[in-house]
Amino acid sequence: MVGGERQVRNTFIYLLPTLVGGMLPIVSLPVFTRILTPEDWGAWALALAYGAFACSIANFGLVVSYERNFFQYSSVRDRSALLYSSLAFVIFALLVFGVLTWSFQHELARAITGSSTNGSLLFWVFCATGLTSLKAYYLTYFRNTQDARAHSKYSITENVLTVLFSLLFVAYFRVGVIGLAAGQLLGGALVLSVLVIRSLRRLPFSFRGTLLVESLKLSYPLAPRLLLNVFSTQFDVYIIGQLGSVGGAGVYAIGQKIANLVFRFMTALQNVFAPQVYERMFARAEGAEDTVGEFLTPFAYISIGAALLIGLFSEEAVTLLTPGSYHGATAIVNVMVMYYGVMFFLKQPQLMFAKKTFLISVFSVVGIGFTVGFVTVGTRLLGPVGAAWGMLASGMVSALLYTVVGQRYYPIRWQYRRMGMIFGLFFASTILILGMNTLGVDYAVRVVTKIALALLYLGLGVHIKLVSRESFSVLRKAFVLRSS
Repeated sequence: MVGGERQVRNTFIYLLPTLVGGMLPIVSLPVFTRILTPEDWGAWALALAYGAFACSIANFGLVVSYERNFFQYSSVRDRSALLYSSLAFVIFALLVFGVLTWSFQHELARAITGSSTNGSLLFWVFCATGLTSLKAYYLTYFRNTQDARAHSKYSITENVLTVLFSLLFVAYFRVGVIGLAAGQLLGGALVLSVLVIRSLRRLPFSFRGTLLVESLKLSYPLAPRLLLNVFSTQFDVYIIGQLGSVGGAGVYAIGQKIANLVFRFMTALQNVFAPQVYERMFARAEGAEDTVGEFLTPFAYISIGAALLIGLFSEEAVTLLTPGSYHGATAIVNVMVMYYGVMFFLKQPQLMFAKKTFLISVFSVVGIGFTVGFVTVGTRLLGPVGAAWGMLASGMVSALLYTVVGQRYYPIRWQYRRMGMIFGLFFASTILILGMNTLGVDYAVRVVTKIALALLYLGLGVHIKLVSRESFSVLRKAFVLRSS
């Protein structure tokens, strides 16, 4: 299979867990939202925020340094030592945080969710999130070795098991919101166990302190950045719970969950383009032509196309999936898809390639300041929807600063005209639909407008030669079964 066809095929293979992992929780929402109240969802979202924050500290940025340093070694022994040394450090750190969380669960729950009765929920959500963070190292290994099938298989299996177990605990046993944590924990534990057994068979265990120290030297400047990044992405839920209500945080969490399909989709595409971006960067350092910008444009078009569709039809999705008490999430979806759209630029590893990890952390500190400021003001003025606007404003400023400085250390020759048309039409269309929903324009008019905007975006792809007979031919050939 030629390179382009393999790339397309891997893209769809990586998209499978995104589709399954994104759609299963969405499809199950009609069950969960009719059993769990907005207050339950709010407590769950706040517990997730704590779990993500604590696990980010425990991982110390090692998953990023592992991804980069992986390409410095070619032998199985070195790559095994790099993987297991990183995992050993993270497991120890997670155990420390686990003990602390268990010991102070009631105090933490009171401070974060407003009720000490959520202590057990907080602890079990942390455990489930910790297992997920360990799985990330194995999935990174599959991605770096371009084993898309294994990456997809284990991701899908965990997603299916998590939803099934969660439905069992919440809908059948009626244990309440803690059933979501139990489902995630059991699903993650089973898949991680299989990954550990598989890796030990193929990659003999080896711990090498020198490799761990080398990774820590690269990751420790990143640790504050990753920690602050998690804080900035979870701060919106936290501040809504503090300045508004836990129920408001629950409605926001539902809107965020639907909009997050954009980020999951973009991350699936990143699994395809990230290793190749690194390879092109290293090749350019050795004198090859710079092709990174041209290579990334189709991925931007596809990513933003998914964001546009979710934004256009968010009203229909929220209405079909949830009862009336959650319908305020529609506007949140509209705004958050724009936020996740600009995250495309923050996924580019210019500063990481240049080993400017300290600068990445500096940007994170600056970014968290913008997030706290914009989200706090937005929440006070407009409630949960204001928090979403605050996240968008913060994301746009952060993406602009990161890109400008990144261009200084590794200039990507972006196709500015094409990228401007893609993002310009995306923002104009999403804001137009948001305004029509707010003003109460007749639904028939809104539907016709949504379809017209979707077709216009497709037409843009044809105009800038990203949608063509040649691209469809590559798609077709990528899925033609060939004899080995």
